[in-house]
Amino acid sequence: MIDIYEKLEFTKIKTALKKYVHTEIASSRVMNLTMLEKEDLLDELTELNETYRFVSKYTPINIGHHKNLMPVLAMLIKGTSAPIEFFVSLSDLLANIKDILKYRVKDETFTILNKYIDTLKPLDSLKNKIDSVISPDMSIFDNASSHLYSIRSAIRKEESSQGKILSSLMNKYRNYLNDERMALKDQGLTLPVKISYKNRVEGVVLDISTSGNTAFIMPLEIIVSNNKIATLKEEEEQEIIRILKELASATVKDVDDIRRNLFTISHLDYLFAKVAFGIDLHGCVAEVSDNDLILLNARHPLIDQNKVVSNTFILDNERIMLITGPNAGGKTVALKTVGLIVLMHQCGLMIPVNEDSKLPYFENVFVDIGDDQSLTDNLSTFTAHMRALN
Repeated sequence: MIDIYEKLEFTKIKTALKKYVHTEIASSRVMNLTMLEKEDLLDELTELNETYRFVSKYTPINIGHHKNLMPVLAMLIKGTSAPIEFFVSLSDLLANIKDILKYRVKDETFTILNKYIDTLKPLDSLKNKIDSVISPDMSIFDNASSHLYSIRSAIRKEESSQGKILSSLMNKYRNYLNDERMALKDQGLTLPVKISYKNRVEGVVLDISTSGNTAFIMPLEIIVSNNKIATLKEEEEQEIIRILKELASATVKDVDDIRRNLFTISHLDYLFAKVAFGIDLHGCVAEVSDNDLILLNARHPLIDQNKVVSNTFILDNERIMLITGPNAGGKTVALKTVGLIVLMHQCGLMIPVNEDSKLPYFENVFVDIGDDQSLTDNLSTFTAHMRALN
């Protein structure tokens, strides 16, 4: 069976449209585009037409780049926590929703868009809670909890004391040192001790210089301090896990509204992407007719719209159109133009034609374009076309 989407290069239309979307859910929806049932098509074209009128009268709604948070939300419902990135993305989503609410207009001719906007909830309490805990750079604020503040203060104090400890030790062991400066190794700060005195300094030898004259020793006092810091950092990690679990619990309480927000903002993204794509094609939302096919100045959507040659196709009473002409005269392009426009229209997209164009709803679309003859399979051009009709 011939794949009409592949034959008419509809995948390239989806790839082009995908560049206009911002949300992961809308992007997935674009890549799964197929022709709609008639009632669904009429609904989508009605929404598309209203969105097109909205953009023409006002301005496109500003929709940010949002990830699909649904998989993580499903995990939260089961009692698991979520990474910091999830909460930052959720905060960005809620901020965008607050901005989108400003696009609601009193104009009663935009009832569909207003209805979608009215379903959005900024969830200020949840957003404020997230923003009080996590910074935009995805770190946890010190004052996310009093316990975290106490732990980090103790870490900073201990880290600061190490410099004083080493200064004191350098003074104590100054006659044993090869250098008056501390040395930083992978495991931490060390003293550069003359190799002959390495047993005079209590600690652990971390490295020996290339010359063999210097032993880099981490003093016992620093080891004890590092152990304190390591213990404090374990406490810090546990406290961050507790804080994120608390955020997760707060998020679960609003999970239904978050899901609704995700789907609504993704649908709005999808609508406005289709309009932006259609405008760049100099297209319009065509009417679904009872019978007539009228495509005024139809252009192939994958050819530069400033260079493409347009053609008008009218089938009202007639059911067949015969196109003749010389080789390289544009017959195949004309056929593919009509076929691709039909697919785009029945997928709920704007099409590259002039206003007042209309198309009937096609229950089925069949395509046999091009020459599939094969010498190795003893398949002539005529036989190849006959086989395609099966």
